[in-house]
Amino acid sequence: MFKKVSKIVVLSIISASLLLPCVYAEDLKIGYVDISKVFDSYEKTKDKNDDLEKITSKKQNERENMVDDIQKLRKEMQIMSDEGKEKQREVLKDKITKLQEFDRDIRNKLKMERDEIMKELLEEIKNSIETFAKKNNYDLIFYRSALLYNVDSLDITSGIIDILNSNYKK
Repeated sequence: MFKKVSKIVVLSIISASLLLPCVYAEDLKIGYVDISKVFDSYEKTKDKNDDLEKITSKKQNERENMVDDIQKLRKEMQIMSDEGKEKQREVLKDKITKLQEFDRDIRNKLKMERDEIMKELLEEIKNSIETFAKKNNYDLIFYRSALLYNVDSLDITSGIIDILNSNYKK
């Protein structure tokens, strides 16, 4: 008899513990965010991309001037004597080396700048999501890309975009 009562108590506890998450889940407020859409719709992202494009364009002009100098020197060398060509080969070699260094440095600087901007923007987006979640009593917010299935009614992306753009001061 004692064994039978013990089994019933144990089964009751197990059943209750299995049902508890289902009951609690009904009280959860859940949402998801499409980070790519937020990132692309954030005005600051667009402005930062424009800034990077201006820097890239300026550096491209500098590079083109360096390439033009190299081409001019090559053309001049074609009509020079062998002795004159020998002297200019070192100059040409130095200019090509400087161009390669310029390319490498600019590529690295632009990559670092882009990475820094991305880090800054993603931190702002994360903070906006947290603020939105606290203000609207959300328990869980997921990235849309992590979901296999979602319901549009749980999408809070536009709310996050609105917060970011309203707080952004150019």
